[in-house]
Amino acid sequence: MTKDSVIVDVHSHIYTKSYVNILEKYGMLSRLSEDTVKIGKGKRTALIGSAIIDMDKRLKEIEKFGFITYQILSISRPWTYFLPEQEEIKTARSINEEIAEIINKYPSTFGGLGTLPLNSDINYTIEEAERAVKDLGLNGFIIGTDIGDGTIDLPKFEPLLEVISKLDVPIFLHPGSMALDKIISEDYRTGELVNYLFETTHVLSRIILSGILDKYKLKIVAAHGGGYITYQFGRLDRGYEIYPEIKEKIKKKPSEYLKEIYYDSIVFSKEALEHLIRFAGKEHVMFGTDYPFKISDPVGMKKLLESLDLTEDELELIYMKNAKNKLKQLNFAYRIHPNSHRTHKKTSKKKNY
Repeated sequence: MTKDSVIVDVHSHIYTKSYVNILEKYGMLSRLSEDTVKIGKGKRTALIGSAIIDMDKRLKEIEKFGFITYQILSISRPWTYFLPEQEEIKTARSINEEIAEIINKYPSTFGGLGTLPLNSDINYTIEEAERAVKDLGLNGFIIGTDIGDGTIDLPKFEPLLEVISKLDVPIFLHPGSMALDKIISEDYRTGELVNYLFETTHVLSRIILSGILDKYKLKIVAAHGGGYITYQFGRLDRGYEIYPEIKEKIKKKPSEYLKEIYYDSIVFSKEALEHLIRFAGKEHVMFGTDYPFKISDPVGMKKLLESLDLTEDELELIYMKNAKNKLKQLNFAYRIHPNSHRTHKKTSKKKNY
């Protein structure tokens, strides 16, 4: 790879104007300073750089990374699942339209994932899923770990999963919506630092053990390296061996499904990243940063990846090719020069590799 090579960041967040308005309306977002906003209430909070709501600042910051990035934008917690149905549907539509507008304005710099009104009637959810991909040209969907009082593996969501499978776009599974703070104490920022990873582990386990991956050809991308699941896969496999009801649900060992899932690279240590790549394979790990959350370190994450014993071809897989080859409807061919996001606009909604 050269200094002009594009690095795809599959895990990069934005709060659009309509989303900010909703979060402020319900007291879930506050602006602490010119540089920092806070999301959440009580102890389940996280600090975010103000670039999450300020596009001009975002463009200036990413120019300073020292590498060319193509960010796959998505909103983060709490998504729209807490809203009344009509307000949720309206908000989800607005968010998706705003992300599509950003992609249209800066096609060389951004792709985007849609959000879905998952706590509303499934027919409205399906309608928005099809509109987001077919009409708006979004690249897939971000789905939170907890949806109201359920998770995405529940039978009521199967009609949606069938549609997403046919659309052939990814589901980015992201934590933060489980109300664990109502069950256990989340002092010392353990919500963000520890329990998020449990959420992803829990829901990935449910997705596998429910059997939906045998029913539908889904592309799952797991945030934060999949949480703890790649470390404890042996326990799931042991359950498959000893519990007949698990074997009745799925066709192979859980670890075999885990190797079909994609993972972002956000694990923050050399040892963890080496393990993730060894477990999942280089073809199933994608570069991510969690930008602009304060916990993110895009430059450090790139240095960490490059500290591993990987060839240039292997790095290129993780930086770009896995996203380009496996996840449809990305387009960073417009990115010819580092500053091209200031001058290029898309001429068509249709995106091709």
